[in-house]
Amino acid sequence: AILAQVGEIVVSRSFTSFGPSRGVTSRQMDVEKQLEAPLLRRRVKRQPLGPLYSTLFIRNSAYSIAMMPAFNLRINEYTSAAGFSMAEAAAVFGTITAARHLAEFIAAPIHAAMSDRIGRKSMILFGSAAFAVEAAIMAAAPSLHILAAAHVAGGLLSSGGAVESSCIADATSPGTERSVALGRRFVVTGASIVIGPAIGGLLAEHFGGATPFLCGHVLGLIALAFTACCMPEYLPKDRRAAPTRANSGLRGLNLLGPFLEILQTSTELMWYCAAMVMSGLAFAAFSSVNTLWLQASFGWGAVELGHFTSMVGLAIMASQAVVLPRLLAAAQGSEGLVLQGCLLVSMTKLLTYSIVPRGSLIYVALFVTMPSYCSSTLLSGVCTHHVPEAQQGLWAGGTSAVNTAANIVGSLIGSHFLAASLHHGNSTGWHLVFGAACYLLAAFCARQAGQAGKKAKGSLGLLDSAFLRCSVGRCAGKGS
Repeated sequence: AILAQVGEIVVSRSFTSFGPSRGVTSRQMDVEKQLEAPLLRRRVKRQPLGPLYSTLFIRNSAYSIAMMPAFNLRINEYTSAAGFSMAEAAAVFGTITAARHLAEFIAAPIHAAMSDRIGRKSMILFGSAAFAVEAAIMAAAPSLHILAAAHVAGGLLSSGGAVESSCIADATSPGTERSVALGRRFVVTGASIVIGPAIGGLLAEHFGGATPFLCGHVLGLIALAFTACCMPEYLPKDRRAAPTRANSGLRGLNLLGPFLEILQTSTELMWYCAAMVMSGLAFAAFSSVNTLWLQASFGWGAVELGHFTSMVGLAIMASQAVVLPRLLAAAQGSEGLVLQGCLLVSMTKLLTYSIVPRGSLIYVALFVTMPSYCSSTLLSGVCTHHVPEAQQGLWAGGTSAVNTAANIVGSLIGSHFLAASLHHGNSTGWHLVFGAACYLLAAFCARQAGQAGKKAKGSLGLLDSAFLRCSVGRCAGKGS
């Protein structure tokens, strides 16, 4: 790398010795700027990610105990007491879920921008405290309205994972290292989902619907204490965004313009972002009413739902720890190609779910289609490759908002499709067919991103070759 940089500097010196000329490209200007920079740069010290993963495990376990499937069952309990049908309950649950995602859509960019200015640890502490309060209120909620209000208000105080993604970006280098780190984050998420829903289902079955929320509240407080004592600051003060008149006050929370500017720097990035939106639509359309669909289709109760959700967590862990590394090795590190395949497997999974006649076959389809859980990791990884280091927090907040917007729309569509299916006596679920179609479109967008990347690399290669021929020709002319 040092020799390559020396070569560029030598060539650029021969170029600049003739003075400025017409047609100076941005590539040439970048090389000239390297003359003023030190040849050997001090390596930035990276903080370990172990404390972050530990905090995520505790907090995600608290969330999965309180929300998977306890929250769904609690809503079903209130709607049944009010005399609602299963189809009406599906519509109510979809509306509450969409409102929660809307709150996160508003809050996530704000949390990410604030973390760029005051540090990641402070915002993670704030999120842990907010969840503990939310769980306590939901445990004591006497009605559906208060339960829903607490859940939606909690979304306003949540970063939606944007701050955690920024921590990983701060502590890793672009490329394989960052993809592996993001994969480990999903392993942690899967581990929490393995134990959380099973515990939540058992608590709801044997001790009442409020017990899972109390357990989540206690674990939220533990996560808060652990973060305060053990987690380092991943964004030191010298790398934080300095408050200016442009980003101070409410004007600093307007991230749409800067996010679109990042997006427009690369056609490949735009296509990957489109794939992220379609994938988010598909995931939300299924997951928002997953519990109600399983209840209506197979008559599952709290224990069965908790066991299935735990198996989903186990599949997520296996996909990140075992499946994804082997897929990347087989594809020789081609993340885009593996991403397309994983999105097509996701489409196949939902279509398979729509036709299985027995609940036991759901488990077979779940583990056969494990590569489907690799797509989120790959999408996050390939997008960060195209974003400058100083804008990773902004990008994380923007993509979190985009994903949340997709979740809002997907939740509404999925709940209304399921309600229509149940109303017509069809337990197959049109929401599954809609999700499969969205995954197919996501795979198409990922393919277009790969094509755009190849064209960009080809154009850059031609530009570099032309610049090198021009520089060598000038050197030869000067020597003669």
